Formats: sequence, structure tokens, C-alpha cells
Amino acid sequence: MICETVKRDSKNPHLPQTFGWLVNRHMHYVTLNALLLVSLVVGCDFPRRPEAVTISDPVEIRPDKPSDVMSPADAISAIMTICRKDLNLPTPDSVRLSLYRNSASFASYGQGWSNLPIDVDNITAFTRRGEIHLDLGKTRGKRWGNLIDILAHEYGHAIHYSLGNRPTTRWFDEGFAGWVAARVLHSLGGKITMLH
Repeated sequence: MICETVKRDSKNPHLPQTFGWLVNRHMHYVTLNALLLVSLVVGCDFPRRPEAVTISDPVEIRPDKPSDVMSPADAISAIMTICRKDLNLPTPDSVRLSLYRNSASFASYGQGWSNLPIDVDNITAFTRRGEIHLDLGKTRGKRWGNLIDILAHEYGHAIHYSLGNRPTTRWFDEGFAGWVAARVLHSLGGKITMLH
């Protein structure tokens, strides 16, 4: 009589239900590990910490063409040179860039899990507390010289922050950053083209 009261697993009537649950749980574990392994082999983007680049006391640089800008330090140095020398703007003494390999890293480490979900598809860069964050996955392999427009815009936000981060309206913040980017590109004489 006791044997008849044991419930049977519907998928495998020869096993009691507890063993069926254990087998099913093991199969889910194996399936998840297999999916993880396949995604690693295929090359899915997993969040990784950003590469941090700090530029302080940059060398004065005025590139003639995009290929003259070989690194993020060169790009920021060119932007800082123009902002200081041509535009006479009070610029931060140093700038920190956080460079994210992909959008997953940009979303999780740049914006932070507490801010998810965010519109990751439409954001290439942002500046927070004077630090510039850039999603390299969105730049489609462009050279640093072709990213000066984006970096100059974000540097405009860094300048605004360095002035004491006074509360202003969004249109002013974005307008000032856009103006800085336009003036930097103009000072380069159209030699450096925009990303878009």
C-alpha cells in the first residue's frame, strides 16, 4: 500500500517525483552552461570594466587630418588646446575618459544597474561629474580623429561641470556643449570630419 501512495513523475513514470525534479533541475543547469559556452564561443558581448584614460597637462596639438590623432589622449589634447588657446575657456586641469568595449559594458558600468533600463541604443557618450564615458561599440571602429566631434561635445559638459556645476536647464547644457563641439571643429578648419 505504501508504494502506491508515492507520486510518479509525469515525464518518467518509473521515477518518483522527487527524482524527476532533481533530473529536471540538473538538465536546466546543463542547458544554461551549454548556452553560456556557446555564447562565449560565438562572441557575445558581456559587461567588462572600462579602460580609464586620464589626460592632464596635455601637449599642445593641432592635427591636420584625422590620421594625425592616434589615441584618445591626442584627441582630448587637441580639444583642450583649442578650448584654452582659441576659445579662451576655463578648462579643467585634467580629464578622465572611461572607454567601454561594448554597449553591455556601457550600460552596466557606465550608467549603472540602478539606472537600467536606459536607451543604450541611442547613447554613444555622456559626461558625469566631469568624467567622459564613451561606448566604443557605437563608434564602429572609427579613428580617434573622427571622434573629435563627440569628445568635444562631452568636453563641453566637463567644462560646465568644472565651473561649479551650477543648475541650468537642459537646453543650455546641451547648447553649450554643442557650441564647444562646433567651435572645435571650426578651429580645425574642417580638416576633421564628424562621425555622422
